[in-house]
Amino acid sequence: TYVDGLKGFVCSGNAAGSPLGTFHAAMMIEAAPRPRSRSPKGPGADGEVKKAMPWENASGGKLPFDEVPDDIRAAVMDLAPAIRERLKRLYNEGTLRPVDLDFKSLMDLKGLAEPLQSKVMDHMFADRVFLSNARSKSGFLVAVCARARRGELDPRGFGAVDPWKQALAALAVPKMKTLSFEPEDEWLEENQDPIEVRVNMTKLMHFGVPMEEACVTLDPTENIAKLKERLKEQGVNVKATMYNVKHVHNANPEKTAIGFLRRDRTAAYYNMMNGERLELVPKIRGGRRFSKRGMAG
Repeated sequence: TYVDGLKGFVCSGNAAGSPLGTFHAAMMIEAAPRPRSRSPKGPGADGEVKKAMPWENASGGKLPFDEVPDDIRAAVMDLAPAIRERLKRLYNEGTLRPVDLDFKSLMDLKGLAEPLQSKVMDHMFADRVFLSNARSKSGFLVAVCARARRGELDPRGFGAVDPWKQALAALAVPKMKTLSFEPEDEWLEENQDPIEVRVNMTKLMHFGVPMEEACVTLDPTENIAKLKERLKEQGVNVKATMYNVKHVHNANPEKTAIGFLRRDRTAAYYNMMNGERLELVPKIRGGRRFSKRGMAG
């Protein structure tokens, strides 16, 4: 006879009524496999023990966020409304206990831009299994904030710090050339003769200057203010304070142009030689050019 639910056969006839027949019948029956789970509730349908996570056991009554220390609660309430509500939800679900987060980790979260704060909260909700089992919840939050700053939470690298930005910016902005001059005393020992410079005045012709170019003889010990006086003697009727003198060509091919010259510096200070080319440039103040009336001397 086949026994339903058991794999085996029971002996029938005279042997079934005898003790030996009953023994043989019991030995022939193959019992069902014994469950190996030690859980009092037993295994689930798939043979695994189902253990509820903290957020699945949320019960009514007093909310866990109400038991958070005052300084931590103040730091949470200081966050953006959307971030604050999601963080409170982690407390009330049981994923975070009242003393799990410290003040420093919350300040790290607050220091991020709001889009990055949202990404941090998305990561904490997506990986809250790891968050609930983390030994230090504050360390978990600090590590996630650091990853958000590096752009590791977004596949597109949103919020990442470009490691090449400073290098590319340095290449885009040309470095200022440094000019080196010989000491004035040493220059005067070897160059004591007067020099002749050519001055381009094309940019001042709009203000009544009668010529395009002038040649001026200058002693090495005379300064740029003296040069302006010589130009006034030659017919430059523009106030000396209304234009600048710019060095545009160096007689020495190994040196570059100096640029604007200070009125109190001498020709020996700039190591000027015969054949130097200068240019008169009208001053511009406040983004507005001086009128012809204001430039006249």
